[in-house]
Amino acid sequence: MEAIQTLRGCGLLKSFTDVGVKILASIAQPRTFGPGEAIFRQGEDSDAMWVIGAGQASIILEREEGEPQEIGQVGPGDVIGELALIAGGKRMVSVITDGPLQAVRITRLELNGLQRKKPQACLKLLMVISKQLGKRVAEDGEIFRRIITAALPD
Repeated sequence: MEAIQTLRGCGLLKSFTDVGVKILASIAQPRTFGPGEAIFRQGEDSDAMWVIGAGQASIILEREEGEPQEIGQVGPGDVIGELALIAGGKRMVSVITDGPLQAVRITRLELNGLQRKKPQACLKLLMVISKQLGKRVAEDGEIFRRIITAALPD
């Protein structure tokens, strides 16, 4: 699956023109995963956003004590790890493929490089990510409560 096709199928980027999608696709890195592979693991450095093109993956919260807990699913058109483009830090969850999966990755380093050439596209992406995160917190603070509660000692 091509990066352009994957990015066009992403709801987060629905307001982007074809030119804007092509600009982002120029720095997107396609990747294919097998069943049970980690797209990323909790605690790893957060350096990239992923857009799922095909397949499904489970979002897993790994607890210090007790069994890992599945807290969600992602599939085609979904974005994961987008905070990496804004803040970096450590991954708060693991994302493990349920079967074969195709995705594209946009790294903070590549986005920073693109910012010098195409600042409007980069600013728009960061604004869309910020708006989406604010909307998620306002509409569904439950997921954040579940993460915090699950991370607390029993």
